[in-house]
Amino acid sequence: MTLARNFRSDLSKILTKNWFLELLIVTSTVGLYFMAAYILLMHDHRALVYYGDSVSHMVIARRIIDSVNFGLTQLGGVWLPMTHLLLLPVVMNEFLFHSGLAGTVVSSISTAIVATVLYRILKVQFDSQTAGLLASILYILNPSVIYMGIIPMMEAPFMMFFMIFVYYIQSWYYMYSGKNNTTIKNQYLAIIKGGLAISAACLTRYEGWLLPLVFVSILLIVIAITRASSKVRRSRSRIVIPLALASSLTGIVCWIVWNYVSFNDPLYFITGPISAAAQASSRPFSEYLRFHFIFALSVIWNVAKNMYGIPVLAISILGFGSYIYFLLNKQTRNKKYLFGFLTALILLVPILTDIAAIMGGSAEIYPTSNAGWYNGRYLIFLSPMLVFCSVSLFMFVTARMKISLVIVTTGIMVISFSLTIVYQPLQLGKTTAMNDRFALLPFTNKSQAAFEIGQTLSRMTTGGKPILLFTPSQESQEIMLESGIQLKDFIDPPNGHFWNASKDRPWLHGVYVVLKKHHNSNNDISAIGYWLPNNQTFMRHYHLSYEDSNYKILSRVGS
Repeated sequence: MTLARNFRSDLSKILTKNWFLELLIVTSTVGLYFMAAYILLMHDHRALVYYGDSVSHMVIARRIIDSVNFGLTQLGGVWLPMTHLLLLPVVMNEFLFHSGLAGTVVSSISTAIVATVLYRILKVQFDSQTAGLLASILYILNPSVIYMGIIPMMEAPFMMFFMIFVYYIQSWYYMYSGKNNTTIKNQYLAIIKGGLAISAACLTRYEGWLLPLVFVSILLIVIAITRASSKVRRSRSRIVIPLALASSLTGIVCWIVWNYVSFNDPLYFITGPISAAAQASSRPFSEYLRFHFIFALSVIWNVAKNMYGIPVLAISILGFGSYIYFLLNKQTRNKKYLFGFLTALILLVPILTDIAAIMGGSAEIYPTSNAGWYNGRYLIFLSPMLVFCSVSLFMFVTARMKISLVIVTTGIMVISFSLTIVYQPLQLGKTTAMNDRFALLPFTNKSQAAFEIGQTLSRMTTGGKPILLFTPSQESQEIMLESGIQLKDFIDPPNGHFWNASKDRPWLHGVYVVLKKHHNSNNDISAIGYWLPNNQTFMRHYHLSYEDSNYKILSRVGS
């Protein structure tokens, strides 16, 4: 009996250790997400590359090493590079690359880190491991968060870097305000780490570009309201603010310099022909939403309802109200809840940035004909804030009310979050992040046709011979992914001078040519219109090997 009692006591101590709980969060999240990826792949082997952009992210990452024109130039100048660099180690594995599981590796680990950071933040906010665990559980179980956490897109890595920043700014505050005994050196290290997390976020998605301003503003506010002599305050700001600026602006500066060196235009990511602003100008809702705050806010609200459901939003609103109550309470007004309010506002920054981009005309979210939302996946950026507010309500109820009311409130919260999973199973057309008609391949006939051509190429050749792709960029990447052929065997516009040498006299370079049959006059990327098959000079060097309604595959005479 004594041995059993001691064992239970030791086990209880281990189970409540922070390191064990954090390890449990990470392993459970990664395991759950890989299980979700496996289930989707069993239904459809392309399930993890439904988003057209996900194919591009993996191909760009792999091209850094596997390309006739390999190197960092493959990163381009519009899409930010961090996701591609994170994907680089895993896309070199053939199975992970062609299945899309390379994205599951990166995105699931990123989401697991977000869940762990949420645990740390809420644990400190409420002095409760229960609050931290509840926050991590609520975050990882949302269907849209799950889907974005298993595919090779930018959202999950961005959320990881963003939440790491939130954690370090909170850590700095508690050290700076004297709530934790620590050295000045540790305070400065927290500032640097938070700033570097911002730089990483700025190199992942453009929603992060507002964070350096937010970072410095919060530091100035805290320094201003903290009781200290003017001399001490000035000496602190002389060091803290430059440290914050230097570390947080590094990512933005690096990207501007990269664009200048690569394209002779430091703002190429804004002015370039494939920038977000250039593309948004041709979309139907761009002008409708420009400079209309109420319209933009109504769109965000409607997508949030679609992704989370009214019950979850109502709980979050009540939770925010309970947190305000904490702030106004005389016993807690000057304590940590004040910075907790700032933390809650920080969590809104990514979605506020999206609203600003919508109003500026460089991004848009709008309803599609299949009751989905174009770019609706952006609303996963709101999830940490909703979790924060929901846990606030839970802690308010447990601290202030009778056990019967606690049980009822807890039941309502569990049911509300569970309903999201019930009504949005991880299926096309159901989950908000998987109901984007213009971004998901199953709804796009041209993408399906490109995959079929990739399969045909894999039957015709095992690689080792140059293949010229006279096809639009997105379709070229889909052909490459599905073919199973090494990317270094393909020549298309991103191959730089190799492409320039090949497009004028393709028969000197390409043993095979994939030619798009229908030319879009607005598409000048691949010389499609010039080398249509009816060109006699072209056809003297090639013969037709395969043809469907969209493409022709040509083989060089004598090959």
